[in-house]
Amino acid sequence: MKILLADSHGPIMGKDQTSANLSLLYLGSYLRKYANFQVELEYIPQAKTDQFHLDRIAIFKPKIYAVSFTSFSAIVTYELIRKIKTQFPEVVVVCGCPHSIQSSPVILAKS
Repeated sequence: MKILLADSHGPIMGKDQTSANLSLLYLGSYLRKYANFQVELEYIPQAKTDQFHLDRIAIFKPKIYAVSFTSFSAIVTYELIRKIKTQFPEVVVVCGCPHSIQSSPVILAKS
């Protein structure tokens, strides 16, 4: 199964994330070790454009697009998710982060 792990935090309010999103990388590592099926992963770090994400989906053709984002980047991430759902309706979008835990109804409504 192809899974695209994406960090959509981006440079928000002038703050760049200086390292990879460890939660996504831990998830990928866990899947590789324990999944009872073959896993092929790709990781998109923060500060990539929406078009970069869409291009990677078109090339990699994942079954799942797993995105992590903060409340500060929620609005731009909702727009990215809408684009993904429109252009790639076969791709399952999974959101994970503190924002998605407390705001899941909002994410469903706005993306």
